[in-house]
Amino acid sequence: MILGIVAILLACCAGGKWLTFLVAAAGLILGIIALQKPKYGSSRGMALAGVICSVIALLMKIIVIILLGVGIGTFLYSHMFHF
Repeated sequence: MILGIVAILLACCAGGKWLTFLVAAAGLILGIIALQKPKYGSSRGMALAGVICSVIALLMKIIVIILLGVGIGTFLYSHMFHF
């Protein structure tokens, strides 16, 4: 769960480029491994929360990358013919 929360925070920061993917992937893998273990109680809930946070962080970062790409492409295209 900690890795998922850290990944969400990194996804919101401009400086967490590839680190977000690494932390979120690690959180996702460890969360899935923890879900496979037959434990009961709060450990299963925390593992599920870690998986959910990691997936949210990955989706946020992918959306940010797409929006930045579209924004930069639009900016370059709109300023291409104004020399």
